[in-house]
Order: sequence, then structure tokens, then C-alpha cells
Amino acid sequence: MEKQINEFLEKIKDAEKQESQGQYFNAAFLYKDAIKIGRNSKNQTKLKYCKNKMIEMNLKSKKEYKQAGFTQKIDNKKIDTLIKNFFGKDGLDTILKKIGMESTFRPSCEKIKGMKVPVFTFLASTSVVSEDGHVVKGGEDSEKMWFSQMYSLDQDFVMAIYVEKMFLKLMSRKGVNRLNSKNLINYLENSKVFNDKNFSIIKRGIERYFARDYVSTMHILIPQFESVFLDISQKLGIDITKINDTEDISTEKKTLSQWNFEEERFIKAWGKDLCQQIKHVFFDPLGFKLRHKVAHGEIDINECNFRNATLMTYFYIVLASILKVNK
Repeated sequence: MEKQINEFLEKIKDAEKQESQGQYFNAAFLYKDAIKIGRNSKNQTKLKYCKNKMIEMNLKSKKEYKQAGFTQKIDNKKIDTLIKNFFGKDGLDTILKKIGMESTFRPSCEKIKGMKVPVFTFLASTSVVSEDGHVVKGGEDSEKMWFSQMYSLDQDFVMAIYVEKMFLKLMSRKGVNRLNSKNLINYLENSKVFNDKNFSIIKRGIERYFARDYVSTMHILIPQFESVFLDISQKLGIDITKINDTEDISTEKKTLSQWNFEEERFIKAWGKDLCQQIKHVFFDPLGFKLRHKVAHGEIDINECNFRNATLMTYFYIVLASILKVNK
């Protein structure tokens, strides 16, 4: 134990030396290593010091991070042709059902896992840092980090190239086949998927979406999704009730978490790719984690945008469409 304490203190000295030399990136890793060594020690003062220092160093080292970007030319005429063929001569309800059922709009887990992971991700120490300096859970796993990064890119690509364009084209239509608040609410309501209690609130979220009030859209549709997803999962045969670990017998609805989407019962009911998509968008610390951000007041105003609000609306179309088919 004494040896471990000495290693703990030495690692702190190494971190402080790097910090004094302005090497904040290195210092952050050393403070993190110190926490690993000393986390079981009784020196809570030093541990608190290391935690705060690690966050401080992560924030100071932001300028040391290099952000790579890429551009890809997209033939808009080809995309327009694909969308036109997808729509065909169908009415709005049929198109919405097709959108909800289309597997192309859900990134393929197997395809992304099949991508070659760059060697440098295994050779270098990896860590994922949030905007406020915290080290993100799972960020040290090179393969998991790479998968999440590639998944995010694929998800954004799907939204930018297909889903957003489809929504905009449907919104620009005239008459009964135009995508507007009234017609979408009717489609969702006619699916008989959502209970009256939840749907009275979901309707407000849909109305705010078409009013371009994306802050309200996100804060209404995201919390409601967890409840309706569990209710629909129950209709698909999944047990959503838990018995509380107390002396007296009491029960309550289970809380949805990222781990549920790795369970065979959820994957069997909803499909692997949809489970991964929901997990990545709503829950995964390495993903968008929008549910966590809204629930804890951490979402940024810039995240309450057309793309994310459209994505939330899309998920409700998916729920309505899939259960219609399963019926």
C-alpha cells in the first residue's frame, strides 16, 4: 500500500512538472494516471486535486487538438432522382410508412464494424473529452471510440443526404400530401401506437417542430420518447416492470438505458441497427447522448437545430410504422 501511495504522489509530481512547462495535454493524461493509481487510497484531498486538475488541463489543452475535416462532392441531381423514385406516386401516409421502415436510414452496425481501424488508435493513448473538460466513459477503448466516431459520421450523412431532404420536399408539397403538423399528427394518431396521455404532449412537440421552435421540440419529444418506447416494447412482449428491492413489495416501470439496447430481447423485437441508432442518439456517452443532455440541462442551443429536431420526429415515425407492420 505504501508503494502505491508513493507511486500516486510521484505521478502527481510528474503531472505538475508537465503543467509548469505548458504541456497541458500530457499533464491531463498524467493526472488521469494518478487517479487510476490512487483511487483506492484514503487521500481524498489529493484525489479531488487530481480530478480538478485533469479537467483544468483538458480545457487548457483544447488548442493542442487538431481537427481534421473532409469534403465530398454530392451529385444533388442523383439524390433528387433517388428521392423521387423512393416517393413514387404514393400518398403521404404511404411515404411516411416507407421512411419509418427503410433500413438505409439506420447506419449498419456490421458495415461500420467492418471498417479498418487505423493502427494509430491502438498505438496512442486515447481519451475522449467533453466540452466541459470531463473524460468521457469508454473513451479509452480504441475500437469503441473509432466505432462511435464512424457511426456519428454515418448518421449525419444519412440525415443530410436523405432524411432532411425528404422532409423538406414533403413540406413543400401542396394539398393533402403535404407534410405539415396536422397531417403528421394524424398519421401518428392513426397508428394507434401512442397512449392518449403521452400523445397529448407529443402533439405539442410536433407542432413546435413545424413552427421551427427546435428548442421546445427537443425538450418535448426527447423525454416522451423513453416512455412511449417502453410502452410499445411491452406490446412487443418485453417485460418493462421491475420489482423494487425493498421489504414491502412494490413495482414500477423500468428506466430505459443504453444497456437495454444490447439485450437480446430488445434486439429481437426492434432489430440490431435500430437499437444501435437509438442507443447512439439518446444514451451513449460516446454518441450524441441527447436524452442525458436534455434531462440534465446540458444541451447546447446549437444542438437544438433542424437536423436534431428532424431526427426526433423521424423516430416517432419509425415507432408508428414498425408497430403497424408488426400488427
